Amino acid sequence: MVDGTPTDYPSGKDLDNARRPSAQISSAGSSPSWHPKLTLYRLLVILSTVGLAVAKTVTSYLNLSFASITLEWILGVVVFLFLHLLGAYEETSNRRFTWLFNSDYMEYLWVFLGNRTGFRRPYYISDEIPAQHRLVGIRPPLTGYRIIVTVVVASVGMIKSALLYGQKPMEATTVECVFGVGIATVLYWIGLYEASSIKVYPKLFHVDYSEELSYILRTAITFLKLLAMLVSTIIFFLLRSTAIVIRVGPNGGIGIVRPLGSWDASERTSMAGRF
Repeated sequence: MVDGTPTDYPSGKDLDNARRPSAQISSAGSSPSWHPKLTLYRLLVILSTVGLAVAKTVTSYLNLSFASITLEWILGVVVFLFLHLLGAYEETSNRRFTWLFNSDYMEYLWVFLGNRTGFRRPYYISDEIPAQHRLVGIRPPLTGYRIIVTVVVASVGMIKSALLYGQKPMEATTVECVFGVGIATVLYWIGLYEASSIKVYPKLFHVDYSEELSYILRTAITFLKLLAMLVSTIIFFLLRSTAIVIRVGPNGGIGIVRPLGSWDASERTSMAGRF
């Protein structure tokens, strides 16, 4: 931070920051908001996710099972690996990929809207902290955003599995489509705010909740152990008080003796002697 203005970190490309609208914001008054760049790589990630989800949903509803499996297990894996390997170059200073990782296509959208409708570009900045400056400690922090992503992915997976085991493939496909098109895209875009140079939403991205979560898990395990002991004790006494003895007579007949809990001492001794 310099004179109240967020530092614009180098992005690997020689940009004339003075000509960017975000660089013309005065340091006086309230601090500008921060929003991530819509680079070509990020646009490819969003469009491929949405496109594959929609295509899989359409082929499933048309009962084209072969095409649906091909999209999910072949094309989906290939696209994921390609984007994953390509994303490794995002944090490098290779000038050959600046057009893919540094150009903000939202600027073209604002210019288009300004020329067509007279809409003025909102004031915000998009400078990001380099990845090497974001790494702190020997392990990644357990932030609120990562907890949300983990819980959402696990929940959607369990819901889809339950629907498939319940012989409801159409509902399972709908859940997958909603997750792929809606939730996954929203979570991906929200995750881009973690690189904000002014650290927006600190409780979501910059607070480590590992100790709190560990305490909650230990408390939950202790509670489950106590609950299991209580339930087992109740079941033991219920079975003891309602247990019955089946006696086979000399002629092959079967007789049911009243519950053991209602016997007196002499009856128990007599029954024990018979066996």
